[in-house]
Amino acid sequence: MARVVQRRGGPPYVLILLAFLFLVSTTLAVLFYVRNDENVKGLGEEKTRNSKLAGESSKKTTVINGLVKKIAGRIVSAEAATEEANQRLSSLKTDYGSLSSAVEGLSNDTADLKSQIEKGKLIHSELRNEIDQKQKSIGDIKQRLNEQNKLLRDELTATGKLYKKGLDNYKAEVDKANEEFKAILKQRDRRIDSLDAELGNKAMDIQRLDAHVARLQKIIRDVKGKAGSVGEWLVSKPSGKVAKVLLHQGICYINLGERDRVTAGLTFSVFSARTGVTKTTDKNGKIKPKAKIVIVNVGLTTSECRITKTEDKNDPIIEGDLLVNLVFSSTRTYNFVVEGEFDLYGTGRSDPLANRHVRAIIERFGGKVADEISISTDFVVMGDEPTRPQKPAEDAPPAVWKIYRERMKTYDYYRQVKATAVSLQIPVLNTNRFLAYSGHVPKKRLVD
Repeated sequence: MARVVQRRGGPPYVLILLAFLFLVSTTLAVLFYVRNDENVKGLGEEKTRNSKLAGESSKKTTVINGLVKKIAGRIVSAEAATEEANQRLSSLKTDYGSLSSAVEGLSNDTADLKSQIEKGKLIHSELRNEIDQKQKSIGDIKQRLNEQNKLLRDELTATGKLYKKGLDNYKAEVDKANEEFKAILKQRDRRIDSLDAELGNKAMDIQRLDAHVARLQKIIRDVKGKAGSVGEWLVSKPSGKVAKVLLHQGICYINLGERDRVTAGLTFSVFSARTGVTKTTDKNGKIKPKAKIVIVNVGLTTSECRITKTEDKNDPIIEGDLLVNLVFSSTRTYNFVVEGEFDLYGTGRSDPLANRHVRAIIERFGGKVADEISISTDFVVMGDEPTRPQKPAEDAPPAVWKIYRERMKTYDYYRQVKATAVSLQIPVLNTNRFLAYSGHVPKKRLVD
């Protein structure tokens, strides 16, 4: 069988190349048209955006011009406004440290200003209301004042009528009183003549009495010169004696007991029986007892005493020494008057409370204190004489005049009590004599 041999041709490279080129060109065309559409679309969007930016730029230009005017306060260039703004920002940064801090600080300041404005508005409103109320009150007051003025005018008119009527009556009474006064003057003149005659007789009686008083005074002086002062004797009269002494124990015993009406706490001044009471004085002439004692235990006829003060260790208490307490008496109660202020503690100045202290001492020792001196007064205890107050000026305030009158009253009363005591020959004791003749030892004050 014969074999048919088929002849093959070469590969279609050209066709493949053409197809490839076609595909490439097609693809490039498509890409071109797509890119062109995108460019066209982008161009439209860009135009739109440029248009919008142009509008915004116009608005910003308007805003910038407004800001420039606000910053500079006038129409200037943006560069000048920017420079001025930079200067202000630099100042704010200097004050606050940073722009944000400055903005925050300005915001806070603005808030504070707003708050203060609101408070100011509230206060203004309250003040407005208060002013309205006060104006209303003023209106009410004016109305009341007008009403009161009308009443006062009516009363003044009525009072004027009454005054005129009263004045007429007063003139009539004055005329009547003048007639009566003339009659009284005539009667007085007759009485004066009668009294002049009587006065002449009285003057002669007074002369005779003065002569008699002079004779009596001479007799009294003579008696005092021989027997001494009765008051001094009464003040320094011994109340008892020391019976036994235990110096090492600081105690002694006296011849006074329960039957003599002594009590625990009663004090005595001790004087030497050899020198007596009135002659025991220091170099300044003050009465100076040798010791002071206080009763601690009371027996029937004797009492145990504690020695509270000894003036001289070389002159101790001995048996037979005299006991003195001018307040104490086993048979009667003495009457006292206490006046003035006292320096009981030796500070050099008076203590206003010491007057009450002296009164308490007298009452504790059995005496009686009266507020006024009288014929029944046995002793007068006088403190320091008050200083006579200086009279204030005539135009001085009433309070100053009141204080002056009170001090003058105290000053006059002190001198009156002293003068009365002297005239009645009542023994007068100062602070030294009272302490010396009572045996009392004031406790030293811790606070001056």
